[in-house]
Amino acid sequence: MNWKGQILIRTLFGGPEAYYIFKQPSLLKNTFVLVHEDETELLSIEPDFKWTKLNSDYRLAASDAFEQLVRKELLLLTAIHCANYYLTMMAAAA
Repeated sequence: MNWKGQILIRTLFGGPEAYYIFKQPSLLKNTFVLVHEDETELLSIEPDFKWTKLNSDYRLAASDAFEQLVRKELLLLTAIHCANYYLTMMAAAA
């Protein structure tokens, strides 16, 4: 995590290193985005907390650039883990 509240992800998928930024674009909106190092938005994640299950469901929207990535499934699971971590940290701060 950096001082801007973003989570920095570095991948080494058998090729050149790639850097991604997981961030919350606005404090008022409950959405997160995964951005490539060149500022291309790849993935949008919107958590939906269910009080009856005490669990979150997620709405995901992937761009065409995300669909072209190698090992996108691993990056997707990492992004969901980052969303869970971020929500836990916000709940602990409140």
